[in-house]
Amino acid sequence: MQTTLEAVHYTSYRDHFIGQPVNGIRENIGSITHAHIKEFLARNYVSSNFIVSAAGNVNHEEVAQLVQKSFAKLPQTPCERVNSTQPFFTPSTMMMRDDEMTNVNVGVFFNAPTYKDPEYFAMHMFKYLMGEYRAD
Repeated sequence: MQTTLEAVHYTSYRDHFIGQPVNGIRENIGSITHAHIKEFLARNYVSSNFIVSAAGNVNHEEVAQLVQKSFAKLPQTPCERVNSTQPFFTPSTMMMRDDEMTNVNVGVFFNAPTYKDPEYFAMHMFKYLMGEYRAD
């Protein structure tokens, strides 16, 4: 299923980084350096990207103090963003079949109607016609 999802992402967002494999490209993994990781952390691990939540019987003041103590040294604003262009979406279909498997994986990407759209319930009918995912 993961392979199908990545393949249909690639066909739908071919010219954007969102269409690239989640785990990276094998050739690139070996070339990652310590400097690359530090640059990634500096660009993305900033306080404006964090959300801290607590559930249960917690003391708000204690949680706030722990968050302040743990994350106070993070930069406040991120560095300049790379790849900030909006992806161009292309509706697509991807079917993957393996003769050694008992099923066929199908991925369909298209602009689905919102719940206010008159076609919303027709979309639900289409979902039931296509079937539900079962791992057994």
